[in-house]
Amino acid sequence: MQELGKESEKYHKEIFNLINNSDIEKCLFICDKKNEKNYTNFLKNKKKILVLNNIKDVPQEINKSTKKGDSILIKGSRFWQLEKIIELIN
Repeated sequence: MQELGKESEKYHKEIFNLINNSDIEKCLFICDKKNEKNYTNFLKNKKKILVLNNIKDVPQEINKSTKKGDSILIKGSRFWQLEKIIELIN
């Protein structure tokens, strides 16, 4: 959503509202440091989210916090090139 410019914050709020009102157990977000605090302030339950600022940390974190049978949805800005992490997830 980084490509959305001024609309990005609006859509992030919508996603966080969805997370706040769902049974989702854990969300991992990748964002730069300047946006991290802004986005996480929208969450009611801070334990539901993990924010990383480096794409290289994502596969390790996913492998550490999931088990066989868990569902993982990977969605993100083209800026982060998330397709590169798929082959690194066990």
